[in-house]
Amino acid sequence: MERSDIKIYNSLDGSVQIEKVCGGGMLNWAYSTFLGGVFLNAVLKRVFFSKICGIWASLPISAGAARRFVKNNNIDESEFEKPLGSFRTFNEFFTRQLKASSRPICGEKSAFVFPADSRNKAFENVSAADFFYVKGQRMNLEKLLSSAELAKRFEGGGMLISRLSPLDYHRFHYPADGRICARRPIGGFLYSVSPIALRRSLSYLWHNKRVLTVIELNCGALMAMVEIGATNVGSIKLFDSVGEPAVKGAQKGCFQFGGSCVICLFEKGSVKFEDKLLSITARGMEYYAHMGQKAGELLGI
Repeated sequence: MERSDIKIYNSLDGSVQIEKVCGGGMLNWAYSTFLGGVFLNAVLKRVFFSKICGIWASLPISAGAARRFVKNNNIDESEFEKPLGSFRTFNEFFTRQLKASSRPICGEKSAFVFPADSRNKAFENVSAADFFYVKGQRMNLEKLLSSAELAKRFEGGGMLISRLSPLDYHRFHYPADGRICARRPIGGFLYSVSPIALRRSLSYLWHNKRVLTVIELNCGALMAMVEIGATNVGSIKLFDSVGEPAVKGAQKGCFQFGGSCVICLFEKGSVKFEDKLLSITARGMEYYAHMGQKAGELLGI
């Protein structure tokens, strides 16, 4: 299998698919060759490179690219809240809203849902899981959260990694009800978060620019949500503030232009993931789901 082949289990129809990777050739070159690595460290991971791409995506001349992108990737326009022709720039299209009816939210009281249209991996015990995209790689919670105290709080807890590709709807939502306790941005680079890159080093997740939000769930446990930027993500935009309620299925924010990632961490003993999600993760695949589908249950509700 070539390194660009990424197996995805599609929960919408039960099929196993090979993901179409935007810029897969460039990613393989940048993350697998010596010269590519030089270019990666000199240019691709730098914030200025993504800012330049973000500027282009915010100019009117980029609007035509949105129409081509939809056509070339068979994106379903019927789900858009606004017609494709109304988007004045590529970023307006990229951060589009969908009709509420296209993403129903699981109404079970104890259920928590996927935070985005995404390719997912779930782990019951983040501290014991010794493989993510390559066997032997472990998550460094202290570096991811930039806090030894928070890392200890989530030690042994559950983790959901939700990866968005450039083809996805790029708004992210709250997976459960609660209250926003704290939030802070964490500086960093902008490596790719594609498995092609993460197979080389999981540490890109905690080297990248990101935003940490801590939420007290209605079940009494804490959840941390980390939105991680990536190459060509111009910015991470949030729609609310500390002290406000987190409502299951409500929009939390959006990524502007490019693939990106949301990580949800739960305190030990507070969640139970869906069996199929855990099974697919254990098989080394990602589990594709829409925002609002059930990802598991909160315990103690």
